[in-house]
This record gives sequence, C-alpha cells and structure tokens, in this order.
Amino acid sequence: MTRLETRLPTLLSVIAGMVDLTGFLNLGNLFTAHITGNLVVIGALVVRRGKVNLASPHSLMADIAAMMAVSAMACQFALLRVALPVAPSTAVMTGNLTNVVLSALNTISRSQLSTASDIARLEASLQLLVGFFGGCVAAATAVSYVGDWAWAFPVALAGAAAALP
Repeated sequence: MTRLETRLPTLLSVIAGMVDLTGFLNLGNLFTAHITGNLVVIGALVVRRGKVNLASPHSLMADIAAMMAVSAMACQFALLRVALPVAPSTAVMTGNLTNVVLSALNTISRSQLSTASDIARLEASLQLLVGFFGGCVAAATAVSYVGDWAWAFPVALAGAAAALP
C-alpha cells in the first residue's frame, strides 16, 4: 500500500469534518458533507460545552460560500473515487459508522471467528470515523477562536493532501 493509499483517506476525512462543521456554524446550520449531522453537532457540543449558535445568516455571500463548500465536498468525493476507487467514503460517515459497528460485533462475537477482513474493515472505517470527528472538533475550536478564518484550515490541509506523493 502506498503512502497515498494509507494517508489520503484519513486526511480527506479530517478535511470533510472541518468543512462540514465550519459550514454548520458559519452558514446557518448547513451540512456540506451529506448525512453527517450528528457527528458535527457532537463535535460542536464537545468544544462549546453545549452552546451551539443556531443563528441562520441569510445573505448572497453566505449562499455563495455554502455552494462553494458543498462543491468542494463533491470534488473531494470525486478525487477519492478517481485516486482510490476501493476506498470507503471520507465525507459520508453513515456507512463508516455502520462498518465500525458491524465489524466490531463480528470481532467480539463468540459464535463466529473474526477474519482478517473483519479486522481490516474495522480498522479502516474506525480511522476514517475518528479522522472526521477530529476534523469536527478542530473546526469547532477554530470557529470559536478565529470565526470565518476557520475556512483556511481545511484549505491548508487540502494543500497538504495534494502534496502527498
């Protein structure tokens, strides 16, 4: 497995978590990375100790920023499919959470022996889930301290992802 195959999915999960949470807090509760709302809300609640701003900005600039964030997540998904066609999604956490639960149950089941594929699926999905949640927490912290400048962090990580050999 190359460094790209090893590191890119987790890095893209962190970026997706950051973009999704930054969009949620700065763009009126908009989730930019599909059905990941529960993880994003939990990330915000962890950092803000239950005080999430539910204000809904309505402006042309907010709408443009929202569409750019959604488009960026679509491009990230396309990049992953082209670069690593067999990798699990880094923006849609529902499937990854399901894989973690099912693989963990298979691993701890006494009636069924764990296979190497069960353990590999558990590790891969858990790595993406933790990366996404870490991105959510990092973005909530960034939004709390630097506001709209929090958008710079996922951009910087995307630059790092592009630099991976």
